[in-house]
Amino acid sequence: FAAYQRRVKAAAAPALPTADQAALVQSTWAEAKKLGLNTVGNLFYKTMFTDFPELPETLFKGVNMAEQQAKLMGMLDSAVGLLGDLDTLVPILQESGVRHGGYGTEPRHYAMVGQSLMKTLSAGLGDKLTPEATKAWLAVYAVMQHVMLEAQDTPEGQRLFAAYQRRAHAPVLNDDGLPTYHLLEVVLESHNTRRMTFQGKLDLIPGGHMCVLDNGIIRNYTPYHVSASNPAFGGVPTFSIIVKKYTNGPLSTYMHSLEAGAVVTMTGPKAPHALPIAEDEEAPTHVVLVGGGTGIAPVYSMAHSICRGHGSRPPKTTLIVSFANCAEALLVPELKSLQNVTVVWNFSRETHEDEVRSKLGLGADALVVLKHLSASTLKGLLSEPISRVLLCGPAGYNKNARQVFGEGLGCESRFVKTL
Repeated sequence: FAAYQRRVKAAAAPALPTADQAALVQSTWAEAKKLGLNTVGNLFYKTMFTDFPELPETLFKGVNMAEQQAKLMGMLDSAVGLLGDLDTLVPILQESGVRHGGYGTEPRHYAMVGQSLMKTLSAGLGDKLTPEATKAWLAVYAVMQHVMLEAQDTPEGQRLFAAYQRRAHAPVLNDDGLPTYHLLEVVLESHNTRRMTFQGKLDLIPGGHMCVLDNGIIRNYTPYHVSASNPAFGGVPTFSIIVKKYTNGPLSTYMHSLEAGAVVTMTGPKAPHALPIAEDEEAPTHVVLVGGGTGIAPVYSMAHSICRGHGSRPPKTTLIVSFANCAEALLVPELKSLQNVTVVWNFSRETHEDEVRSKLGLGADALVVLKHLSASTLKGLLSEPISRVLLCGPAGYNKNARQVFGEGLGCESRFVKTL
């Protein structure tokens, strides 16, 4: 407690509530208790789960809510009762803060609890919760939150939090012992391609893939985007893939039949069998990544990684993405946001460059090619010598591109790789 007082003086912690504020919190809490702690607890969780509907399936998933409610009300009752004895209260809050690391509690969750608590008191007490009482409760909660978060930030609190993260985000195994992942969202990327986001924590391997399994059929899909904490889905870890539906493709047909909430069996991530830069070789000066159709997912993830993982001097990176037309263009926002990467937009069936720029929102400086890839076309765009080339697309596309870079542009065959 003395250490906390020193931090208050140094403006490193919220000010302690005054004696009058502590008394006001205790008197209003006594009024709330007349409703019954069970009633207050029910109202609190109903309020919080209404305002933050993601919590039941994240932080409170699998929790016995009757026990949880009783624990929270008991802790709050004890804390309010000890406001006049901070030497006793502060260590109790510190111990609770460390323990909450093991529950996966984050700073944003404390803000949610604080908001829900004030709404609960307002609904339960009505006019008895005066502006002065509200200010007193906010002062008390600010101190409680600070003490608990500071305790959670200790080595033991962080160890418990890390253990929770590993436990909570590990994939659920099916009856065959294979990992499964929940499908959170399906977005139509083009007329025959879907963007699918799953809940799951992955260590992204640039250009690597997940193996999707169904009825003995396996197909690989590259997670082009991985988030350790995706705010769009309540802060859970996610990864996204793009899936094109093929007329005679049973697994892609299966994937396109799925809706949010489905559970999919996947293994991985697995490293790609070809990389533009080997781990033991000197970084090349100019890397060209070429992707056709859904093959842009692996090369996009590689381009993103190359420009973030080579210190202050990444190699010059050119990313060529090929589509038949604008309607089939994939990952447009992601491609447009790439930093330090020259993106060449290639369309084999578009005829008007202005229309392409307008449809995709490409600026005047974007490089657009409206014809099949050829050596003559690329010579004008790729002015610097090419060190490495990586291709990823349909077999026919890869064969043509290999000829363009090998025979047409004079790249050594050993430096032109196919993913």
